[in-house]
Amino acid sequence: VSGFALSQAFRTITAIMATGLRAEFGLSAEALGVFAGAFAFAFGTMQLFMGVGIDLYGVRRTLLVAFPLTIAGALLSALAPSYGG
Repeated sequence: VSGFALSQAFRTITAIMATGLRAEFGLSAEALGVFAGAFAFAFGTMQLFMGVGIDLYGVRRTLLVAFPLTIAGALLSALAPSYGG
């Protein structure tokens, strides 16, 4: 359940924090759109890999590999000093 909640939060966080992101990083509307779009494309791409992983290795093994990577990515994103980061 917590994984699902985090997934939903990651999908909507850009819209919720748009004003803060624009102010903090000095983003234009275009840059904010690229940021949100890049996440959507990455999310869709990873669904393909997760599906293959679940089919080949099962849900438990796939999630045990994916969750630490998800946590590392979230921390990296939260600590990013700039838009490029």
